[in-house]
Amino acid sequence: MKKRFAVSYIEIFLFILSIVFAPQYLPIDIRPLVYIFWGLLGIKRTGWILRKSFYTSITTFILYFLTIYSLSVIFINGTGEYSLGIRYFRALLSVSAITLYLNSYKISSDRIIKGLIGVLLIHSLVIIIEIIEPSSRAYFYIFAETNQIEYPFRANGLVNGYDYAGLYTNIGLMLVALKYIKDRSNSYLIAMIIFIIATIFTSRLNMLLMLVTLIIIFRQSLIFKAKVLATGLLIFFLTTGSIGIFLLAITTDAFPEIRKYIFNNVEGTQGMYEVIRLSYSDDNVENVIEEQFKLISAKNMVFGSGEDGNIDPGYNQLINTIGIIGTGIILLYYCSMIFYLKSKKGIKKRLNNLKIVYLISIYLLLFNIIFNFKLLFFFSAGIFEMTSILIICYERNKKINET
Repeated sequence: MKKRFAVSYIEIFLFILSIVFAPQYLPIDIRPLVYIFWGLLGIKRTGWILRKSFYTSITTFILYFLTIYSLSVIFINGTGEYSLGIRYFRALLSVSAITLYLNSYKISSDRIIKGLIGVLLIHSLVIIIEIIEPSSRAYFYIFAETNQIEYPFRANGLVNGYDYAGLYTNIGLMLVALKYIKDRSNSYLIAMIIFIIATIFTSRLNMLLMLVTLIIIFRQSLIFKAKVLATGLLIFFLTTGSIGIFLLAITTDAFPEIRKYIFNNVEGTQGMYEVIRLSYSDDNVENVIEEQFKLISAKNMVFGSGEDGNIDPGYNQLINTIGIIGTGIILLYYCSMIFYLKSKKGIKKRLNNLKIVYLISIYLLLFNIIFNFKLLFFFSAGIFEMTSILIICYERNKKINET
């Protein structure tokens, strides 16, 4: 067996950047080429080393099954929408490449965390730049579709979709907050501000998620006695919480009486609504729910129809494509990964780099399950790769006491 390499921060940064944010909208999809490059680099260094791990074994088995099952359903139903099944094959390629590459060097939790922070900061800064200078969006079309609707007060950075963009900024916010609690470096506080600002310009859903994230961070800051962070977070929480609820109230008809009351009693809110409504949909909530939660006929619900259905909620989209059976298997897989990580021993009470990797891994798995009520996040490009990198890193380092 060849000796494992100790690679630089720059290489780890480039690895994460290319795996998570590979351009999807060039004349050809280069993501398979990216996976092949990093997989071959790992093979060149250490040969065909595939360290046995629960995560890699179960994930590859599930993805093999889902690829065959989804393509079979599509073929039997004659829909021809094979791209719906290819997503699982793409995920299979990526997790194989990630495993081969990470097996080729000594994994450092600190380097993985700092590499992720650097990549997510770039994504967040791109969001802010797109808001300040809308014409800059043209330079990032290789990461997001060119035919998407552009909103003046929303941006999606290096991904296609505002909800996806905000999930990344929330992950970055959680990472830098935990690193500040551990290291007490003021640079992480500056990074927190960047992530918060970027999140505000993604979607209302992510503003609500940011509140949950801030509550989690606030709790951790109290546990580990980070008083400066706790005080700042309390102010941020009250401010962003009020803004989030205010925007939700005036930009949707979820609370029609509250919106009417605000318009009638708070001067300027009607004018504000006329401006920001260009960035947020104002559809009737009941109609949206009724339309989006229409399911296919009971005949195809069990095994799926092999069709996309163009339905927003991820669970509905899955049931339309691969039925209750396929959806149940995916949901069981994600839940089992959470229980697997929580069952592992060796996580110390004090906050170290390994515990940060553990907490972010749980955070990602949970919000994949929750966000899937909005969009299809399961095995989505980027989020799945980030989750895989973190969990494999955790498995390899769970017995190492890092500072």
